[in-house]
Amino acid sequence: MNLTIGTRVVRGLDVGAGDDVVVLLHPYPLHAGTYEADARALAVEGLRVVAPSARGFGGSSGWGGETPSIDAMADDVVAVLDALDVTRPVTVAGISMGGYVALALARRHPARLSAMLLADTKAEADSPEAQKGRSEAIARVEGGDLAGYLESLLPKQLSEVTRTTKPDVVAAVRALGKDASAVAIVQAMEALRDRPDARAVLPGIRFPVAVACGALDEVTPPSVVRPLAHAVRGATYEEIPGVAHFPNLEAPETFRRLVTELVARAASAPR
Repeated sequence: MNLTIGTRVVRGLDVGAGDDVVVLLHPYPLHAGTYEADARALAVEGLRVVAPSARGFGGSSGWGGETPSIDAMADDVVAVLDALDVTRPVTVAGISMGGYVALALARRHPARLSAMLLADTKAEADSPEAQKGRSEAIARVEGGDLAGYLESLLPKQLSEVTRTTKPDVVAAVRALGKDASAVAIVQAMEALRDRPDARAVLPGIRFPVAVACGALDEVTPPSVVRPLAHAVRGATYEEIPGVAHFPNLEAPETFRRLVTELVARAASAPR
């Protein structure tokens, strides 16, 4: 997918030709390429998969003079759907940062959604301590240590089992992360640090929601993610054993099953 929307370029994936559209929103600091294998597999199941890369990632245009924000990322997703002439409500699945964008979509554009998978993410805004940590990471990257910063994320992104037994997954995460510039990383961290609290939207969600979390996730552990399912009427929760923060890479079959099950729930839900 290579779209021109206004003055911006949005790159990513558009795979499959089914009537049911699934939008996959990538985690930080990766890009839409993290979903290449998922998109192909889900397309075989009869789904159309759209996965845009957020601003500054995966070849998509950056922010220019605009203030980076999760809300703007959500609006960008709607702009992509409009450019692709996707008018029916879609199932959206977001991991980590992608989950924050999905929650912003639920708040700003609920009519565009038929179902939502929230994986390894949370509704709360950053705590003061977390904001301080992001600001320190921003300073580190701006100081020239982008490579060291990205490498320092790996032990929390992937479980020890994955890191020791799946070198291909480790190599993929490193390669996907290295595609982003220091500017893109800094601006994404600013958007993450300053994002609004999304808990108020949860009780009003009326489409099917699934929540999932890697059992070994240290970034957003199960104790933090599980309350999402409790706050949304009818939401399901699944904890994925042996997995940390990137479930689609560490347990792809489970991630894809969660997506297809959610699409089926959306198809049978009252309109």
